[in-house]
Amino acid sequence: MACELGADAVGFVIEPTSPRAVTLARARELALLALPFATPVLVQLNCIVESDWPGLLQGTSFPLGDQTRRILTGHPTELRVAEGHWAALLVDAAKDGVFGGTGLLADWDEAAELVRLAKRPVILAGGLTPDNVQDAIRKVQPYAVDVASGTEAGKGVKDPVKLREFILAAKNA
Repeated sequence: MACELGADAVGFVIEPTSPRAVTLARARELALLALPFATPVLVQLNCIVESDWPGLLQGTSFPLGDQTRRILTGHPTELRVAEGHWAALLVDAAKDGVFGGTGLLADWDEAAELVRLAKRPVILAGGLTPDNVQDAIRKVQPYAVDVASGTEAGKGVKDPVKLREFILAAKNA
C-alpha cells in the first residue's frame, strides 16, 4: 500500500518487542514486493542479518557498514559520536525501554542542528503525522522523514487515509 501511495522507502520491523513486528522471512518477502518501487528498510534494535537483505538496515548496532544509525534526541553525546561508518543518521524521540513508534515528538531544534553539522544524511522520525510533517520538513530540512505511529489506526495497523495524507504532505513540503 505504501508503495502504491508513492513512498520512497518502506520499513519492516523485526524487533520482537514492537507491535509492528514481522518475522525476518516475512520482511524479506515484503521487501522483494516493494522493489523496485521503494527501498526496503529492515528495522531492528540489534541485528545480525545475512548479506542478502535487499535493502537498507536501520538500528543501533549492526556488523555491516552501509546502514542508518538511530539517534535519540535528548542524548547530545550520541549526536557527537554518531557518524562513524553509518550511511545516514535517523533522529527519533527518546522513551526508555521503547524502540521507536512512540508517537513522541523529536526535538526539531536539535534535529536541525544535527542536519547542519552532520556529514551524513539525516532522517527525521519521532511524532510525525500528516498534520505536522510539512512544518517538520521546513524547520529541520532533513534528507527524509520516517513515520510509524503517526499513520496508524491502532498499534501496528496502518490507516490508508493517514498514510496517503502523510506521503502527500511530505512530498509537497
